[in-house]
Amino acid sequence: MPTGMTFTDISALLGQINKAATGQEAPDILTTSDFVSVATATLLTGYDNLLNAVSQVISDTIFAVRPYRGKFSALRMEGQAYGNHVRKINFFDKDPIKDPAWSLPEDGQSVDPFKISRPSVLQTNYYGMTSYARYYTVARRQLMAAFQGPEQLEAFWSAYMQHYANMVTQDEENLCRLLVANYMAGLTKTTPKAVYYLLDEYNALTGGSLTATDVYKPENFPDFARFAYGRIKDVMDMLEARSINNHQNWQIGGKTYNFMRHTPRAMQHVYLFSQTQRQIDARVLSDTFHADRLSYGDFEMVPFWQGIDDRDGIQISPIYTGTDGTQKTDGGNVGLANIFAFVHDRDAIGYAPLDAYSEPQRNAAGSYTTFWDHYGWRWYNDFTENGALFLLTSGDVTAPTALSAAAAKLKSSSTKDPDPLAAG
Repeated sequence: MPTGMTFTDISALLGQINKAATGQEAPDILTTSDFVSVATATLLTGYDNLLNAVSQVISDTIFAVRPYRGKFSALRMEGQAYGNHVRKINFFDKDPIKDPAWSLPEDGQSVDPFKISRPSVLQTNYYGMTSYARYYTVARRQLMAAFQGPEQLEAFWSAYMQHYANMVTQDEENLCRLLVANYMAGLTKTTPKAVYYLLDEYNALTGGSLTATDVYKPENFPDFARFAYGRIKDVMDMLEARSINNHQNWQIGGKTYNFMRHTPRAMQHVYLFSQTQRQIDARVLSDTFHADRLSYGDFEMVPFWQGIDDRDGIQISPIYTGTDGTQKTDGGNVGLANIFAFVHDRDAIGYAPLDAYSEPQRNAAGSYTTFWDHYGWRWYNDFTENGALFLLTSGDVTAPTALSAAAAKLKSSSTKDPDPLAAG
């Protein structure tokens, strides 16, 4: 709540708390006197009942109101949608056959109408789990004072809830940054052809020899920016075509599984590095007559990919699936620099909140209660879904180094390897 709670909000909140604490329908609160009456009745139900009710209601309110909007919010999935992804059934194409109606057999022979063509199916399972907890303490006197009037309750919970909700939202944002960074680094391992080097391509096309520094000079940047826009949009067009490109294909037990994928534009998520894009806005689009035509449609600006002090790069040891469908790690960092843009299929990256709950723990001696909030997320990186990573040069991919703390945390949170079950 950026502007703080109002009396109406506080009344509704107190009504919910009273209902949860007493098990009865709370009366409508229209005046301050009504508010105080309900507050008194709530306090009389008992300190433990009140705190249990506060724990439940305030936690729900925190999740419903988030003044801070984190990046990568499109990666969040509901539990049902995530469940459909965890157990994923893939179907594979078969070649057409010669039509027997146009090549009848010799006399005395027949066409077998009972030939079997079993579907080629592969089930893939993805498991990843991350969990953590937050806690905060409320003293008995502090809580009782807050319930004596709408102003006190507003001041107490409004100040606390906004800060706490922002922390929870940023927790989710940081998880998403890690998932995106892991997928981008993993893409260099699983599908190198899905990594595009814009400046290398531009130099090859124009016969130039610009470097990552030269390209930003006034005489070079506008033309390169227009080329980069056209190249990215061309790749996005190709993602809409059904093919085995821009994602990983598997070989299991001597059998090749080519995943035929296509990503409609509505299912493509585009992330642009804001520092570069703002330069394009200021130095290129401002001089373009039809600037609206140089638009990616629905996209999101990313001010930094992993660390705020190294905005355009990442350092991560990726967890990815090998061509045999099993989990792979290289034990070292993959460094990416000059990340220009990233496009992925909706089903390539995602997470779902799981088993989040709040529980109060009372300390009778100290007359205070500590509220424990537990959070769980299940996540996935599916490298058999389409993705496209845009860097400036091939030199922007560095060799593995030491394992990073962020990568180690993601690695330790993976509870089970991908488990492909082949049939047909």
